[in-house]
Amino acid sequence: MPYSLNIAPEKFLSQSWQQKALFLPKGIEAFSPPVSADELAGAAMDAEVDARILEGSANDWKLFSGPFGESDFRRDAPWTLLVQEIDSLWESAAELFELVSFLPSWRLADVMMSYAVAGASAGPHYDLYDVFIIQGEGKRLWRIGQSCDAQTPLIPHDRLQILAEFETQDEYEMECGDVLYIPPGVAHWGISQGESTSFSIGCRAPRVSDLLARSTDAVLQHISSDELLKDPRRSPARSRGEIDQVDVERIRSQLLEHLKTLDPIALGELLTEPMTAAECSKEQASASLSLSDLSQECLIGRSRPSALAWHRRKEGLTVFANGVSLSAPETAQLLLERFCAGSAISVRELSREQDVFLLVDRLLSEQALTVYE
Repeated sequence: MPYSLNIAPEKFLSQSWQQKALFLPKGIEAFSPPVSADELAGAAMDAEVDARILEGSANDWKLFSGPFGESDFRRDAPWTLLVQEIDSLWESAAELFELVSFLPSWRLADVMMSYAVAGASAGPHYDLYDVFIIQGEGKRLWRIGQSCDAQTPLIPHDRLQILAEFETQDEYEMECGDVLYIPPGVAHWGISQGESTSFSIGCRAPRVSDLLARSTDAVLQHISSDELLKDPRRSPARSRGEIDQVDVERIRSQLLEHLKTLDPIALGELLTEPMTAAECSKEQASASLSLSDLSQECLIGRSRPSALAWHRRKEGLTVFANGVSLSAPETAQLLLERFCAGSAISVRELSREQDVFLLVDRLLSEQALTVYE
């Protein structure tokens, strides 16, 4: 079923996005959880699934990695089961992306689902990315805390980043269909009120340090080694040996002029690179497909969690898939929009234009597209 957030996208983006947490009671009208707790437990028994169990409370936390057996779901201490990328396991879970269709698809990472027993929690923490939490079965008490950064104290733990201190600023008891948006760096803490499930849409974004490094690498390819710092019409030096503020501004200006030539190809490749080790391993393990192997009735769609995006150039389009850039004709735009929106398209529907066929074939080989049953 199509989902929509119970707030105007323009209002949300201008007032809340990357600015402050926002609680939306009945953010999804008549919400029916797309995956049950039992289905989640079954998936967590699969070795190919990224599943974790977090057990404990206060300063005593234990983290276990899947796959799990039935005995793992019987514990004395409060525990939470978390499974990443459920959008790649259930199409009904992937439909949750429609909730944030006003964001570009390359900004979206995956849908995570959690099941928690009474009193269980993932601990007070903060994320580096935006997240939309949707309450499924049962209830959870969510506390919103302070803004955090790399200097915020954490409890000692090899694998977890649990906050040493939490300053509650807002508190919400979430019921089925309620939505909570949390921007990067904002502390949050969800505590299950009885058994409960929740779904989290996580966003993706490259590190600014990586963007700067990639941008600089791209710019350096076009700068002559003979180009030196220029300072025409400078004023006489006031003090011998001083690098004054005018010098600093002049150098900064010359450097920024080069960065203005940022190559969108390098940017697109970075924005679509696999962001986790799990994504990389899945991509490498996938078998390549070819259009020539498929019947006319086969359905093709974007492979999750692969990233797919495109950029318009004067001479056509550039398509980005898992960090690779490909040339494409303008006639491929509608097809790309459908793939990026999560639509599945039959081989019969594909344009007969050779360049479009070659593009789809290459996207299949790059595991950016896959075949759906």
